[in-house]
Amino acid sequence: MSGSKNGFVKTSMVGCRVSATEKNPLRYTPAHTKADGTFVSARLEIPVMVNEYGSKEPDSYKLVAWGGRADMFAKALSQGKEMNFHLTSSSYFRKIYNNQNGIINNSDGTPVMVRSMSFTIRDFTWGADSERQVGLEIAAQVRGIGWNDPTSPDYIAWRKKIEDRKNLFYNGGPTFGYAKVENVPAGCTVLLGDQSRNARNKTGAVASTPTLVSQVAAALDPITGFPVAQAQPAAAAHAGV
Repeated sequence: MSGSKNGFVKTSMVGCRVSATEKNPLRYTPAHTKADGTFVSARLEIPVMVNEYGSKEPDSYKLVAWGGRADMFAKALSQGKEMNFHLTSSSYFRKIYNNQNGIINNSDGTPVMVRSMSFTIRDFTWGADSERQVGLEIAAQVRGIGWNDPTSPDYIAWRKKIEDRKNLFYNGGPTFGYAKVENVPAGCTVLLGDQSRNARNKTGAVASTPTLVSQVAAALDPITGFPVAQAQPAAAAHAGV
């Protein structure tokens, strides 16, 4: 066979919307150590939808973020938020389950395995929050009505909440940010607060993440994706579902 023996697959998703719901939430697995002391980074499953031009129904996907990105996205990806991603895709085999009997087996007793696709987030840009989410947070007094007006005290208060949120680490409980927390495997120890940060920095498991995060944070608003020196245009702030 002529040509290269190896290739690669890269995937881009532009104009995605976070499609998390109560039945299909963001699923966050906290950073933890196995019984042998091996460190496992935090993991976040993100359901998204892409409404391609000319399509009658949006396509649904599940994306995976690891380490620092898992923590950051769990705290920021509200329902309906727009995002753009560069992904690495790969295939794997998984077992099939049903609601009555658990794993579906072949006639010889071995589990039925099907090939599935996995999409791991490598790079991203922020998009706007959905109009619905902004309205809910204003109604709940999470953000003030002037959150996007640089002349309003609400603007300063909202940005302080964003800064405070950056420094939050998982400290137990059934939720983290907008995500539902999944149990770690039996025999593993969940790392809470600074334990997670220290273990991640020590192992270098996500060494590229702090650089990326600092670059994004320095140039863009961590929620809207617009330059920190300018307000988000009203039309963009209320675009979405």
